[in-house]
Amino acid sequence: MNLACPKCGQPDVHHSRFRGWTERLRFNLTGRLPFRCHQCDWRGWRKDVSRSGESLREVHKQLTEDQLDDLDPDVKPAERSSRR
Repeated sequence: MNLACPKCGQPDVHHSRFRGWTERLRFNLTGRLPFRCHQCDWRGWRKDVSRSGESLREVHKQLTEDQLDDLDPDVKPAERSSRR
């Protein structure tokens, strides 16, 4: 589900990173996330409407240690097999 930009109407709105502890506090109080439009550079706050309904933390909790090791780019394949 793509969000349309309220300024230009383009469906190119994505999550934006927090800019400091005050924005993280705002998120914790309101449940809204910062979003940015890459077309017109609009930045604002909206409710999170993720496609899967799962937060990244929930997905991370479901991964096993072996799956997490496979995602680690700093670990060479030979080291992965010896760690298991």
